[in-house]
Amino acid sequence: MRLSLNEVEVTLKKAAMGAGYATGLAEDTGRACFWLAERGLDAARAGAAALQSPAGGGGGELGDGCLRFAAARVVRDGPSALDLLLSGDASSVELEAADAPLLLVGLAGVAAAVHGVAWRLVHAAGALVIGGDGVDGAMPKPGAMIRLTRLAEATPTGIAPQTGGCEVGDADWAAITALAARLLVPESDASRQAGAGAGAIDND
Repeated sequence: MRLSLNEVEVTLKKAAMGAGYATGLAEDTGRACFWLAERGLDAARAGAAALQSPAGGGGGELGDGCLRFAAARVVRDGPSALDLLLSGDASSVELEAADAPLLLVGLAGVAAAVHGVAWRLVHAAGALVIGGDGVDGAMPKPGAMIRLTRLAEATPTGIAPQTGGCEVGDADWAAITALAARLLVPESDASRQAGAGAGAIDND
């Protein structure tokens, strides 16, 4: 299925809200998935993996300049990790058993573009550099132990963003739209009177 990049962003935001996340985190998720899709990366797979992940983990623990998240949930923990690295309150972040590493790449890409920085993400299979325009290196797999640090300066990857939409997997997109549908108001006489769907006047 081929979708516009804006449709990806808006639907992922709604899906994150449908999954119970606060509006700010949902907006972060939508923007991260837009960034991934714009660079030919599988935004739907990243979003579906993150939003279907069971609740778990908790707040990070800071020690020796490193913030550690156990059983990391990227929708919740990723923005916190990046904010702490940007502020200098932590020199590195470790996300153990990260549920959706690709979404973390998208979150880092958006932050890199906004703040003019770059990131180094190290995992068992290798490492990659994330800049505002793209990524360079080996992608981590779900459940990976990830160590994220901020680089001294932005490192361009030379990847040209695509503008013609993106392909999404049917199963991933079905899971995402099912979560987004939780925001819809159930149809009833009361909901129609309140403005949901066609009201009594529309049907006259």
